[in-house]
Amino acid sequence: MIKKILVIEPELEFFTQFQNAFSSSDHIFVHVGDGKEALLKAQKEKFDCILLEIIVPKIDGFRLLKHFRKKMNLTIPIIVFSHLRHEEDKKVAHKHGANAYFVKAETSFQKISEYFHSF
Repeated sequence: MIKKILVIEPELEFFTQFQNAFSSSDHIFVHVGDGKEALLKAQKEKFDCILLEIIVPKIDGFRLLKHFRKKMNLTIPIIVFSHLRHEEDKKVAHKHGANAYFVKAETSFQKISEYFHSF
């Protein structure tokens, strides 16, 4: 089944690497580079999943996560894939509704791919 995934990632190079890692899949990836753009896109389009970097300009990822869950009532999986590695960051993300939290420096694209296929 084709999944439409919103990728909130300020680094275009990272998004390109991510997209290339999934090139054999049927997923559709929509990229936005900042929090305001992410909110607009999430309000206008329907997604099956969100991949979220916490460190994004204009509106940070924690605030986005809170907004997606509480204001927009999104029930789709939201996966955090961030540079932040502290346990406190992970706890805050889960508290605000993240389904999973992966640290970029510690997680391969293969592991993310496996996680995507699990839902």
